[in-house]
Amino acid sequence: MKKLTVSILLGFIVLSLCAFKNEEGAATIVSNLNLGSNVKNIDKNDDSAPEIDAKLDELNLLEVEREVEDEDGEEETQTVYQIQYPMGEDFDVTSYVEASDDSGEVTLTSFGKVDLEKIGVYEITVIATDSSMNASSLKMEVNVITKEDYDQKKSELEEARAQREREAAQRKAQEQRQAQIADLSKIAASGDLNALAQSMVGMGGDCYYIANLFLQSAYGISASNRSSTPISASEAQPGDIIFYQNGGLGTTHWAIYLGGTTALQGNFNGRTIIGSVYLPYGSAPIFYRTYH
Repeated sequence: MKKLTVSILLGFIVLSLCAFKNEEGAATIVSNLNLGSNVKNIDKNDDSAPEIDAKLDELNLLEVEREVEDEDGEEETQTVYQIQYPMGEDFDVTSYVEASDDSGEVTLTSFGKVDLEKIGVYEITVIATDSSMNASSLKMEVNVITKEDYDQKKSELEEARAQREREAAQRKAQEQRQAQIADLSKIAASGDLNALAQSMVGMGGDCYYIANLFLQSAYGISASNRSSTPISASEAQPGDIIFYQNGGLGTTHWAIYLGGTTALQGNFNGRTIIGSVYLPYGSAPIFYRTYH
């Protein structure tokens, strides 16, 4: 993110925004930011400038990677924010940008030239300015394409956004799971499996998820770390896994054996409980040794 601080001594900012017809009759939007000749004290590292970034949740805003040369002539990968936009439509680049500042209100202005009647990629810059005239800039691109191409591309854009949302949801779920395991592992460190099971009562999640969460927290293993053949009920030990051919709803079911006739049952009527090994409407329990 590139930042600059602007102090104006005797000058002023002139902002002009106009739409006109060029020689071919194409509607062109031009936004000019004139900082005047008295601008001084440009400081790219000033932290007082507003925060500015692209709104990546916008459907037609993509991150495009390009190989560019740096100041030393070395190639590096640069990420460019590119707006996919259909020809002939109204356009406001600032709607694709968000900015904030500790001092309060931030003003967004833009400069560049986008010909909405001509296919091409155009560069445009958005400036975020606070009340003290501290400013941050963000360069973006506008990829003007035909309406037909845009409509065809829309499904791709929707899938790209859906994929980003899926990946974000997966990351969040993984972070929550890791946080759960960390908290539960502290309880499991005492070796009291019943205390661990009690701390999981009321949790949501399906039965296999709960069984794996218990085993991961207690032993750092998953339900796959079990014997390939069943053991008898008399051989079962607390922490072993239980399988039911029918959990009572016509589907299979998993649980964790806690000793005696008790088990940790996940997704039992929608929540996790400590209940009987023997389900009232399910099939008989099948015990498997967990290796840890």
